[in-house]
Amino acid sequence: GKVSLSAEEMYDMIETNGMWKKRLSSNKFKVFIYSAEQLNDNNATRLAQFASDLQHFLRLQTPFPDFETLPKSNSNKDIYPEYMDICDVKYDRLRITLLKNGKISSD
Repeated sequence: GKVSLSAEEMYDMIETNGMWKKRLSSNKFKVFIYSAEQLNDNNATRLAQFASDLQHFLRLQTPFPDFETLPKSNSNKDIYPEYMDICDVKYDRLRITLLKNGKISSD
């Protein structure tokens, strides 16, 4: 998941093995890497190329619709008492603990 990191957390992650040991691993699967901003690119030519590249990568026969015309699936702004945003600063310690435990579990 995408979480906010403080400058110190980012430094620790990059410069040390504090959060996890870095290693290169081969992967037989193809990976399509993109930034979420590419879904809403203002440059029509670049957006069309991105949509075409993604369509071909996924081997889809039908082109993607204009992403701007699609309803946003995560646009619900309702907040419930049991809701918590793990990226909130008040959950920093919990998030770090969960990341460390997740790493331990994955090894």
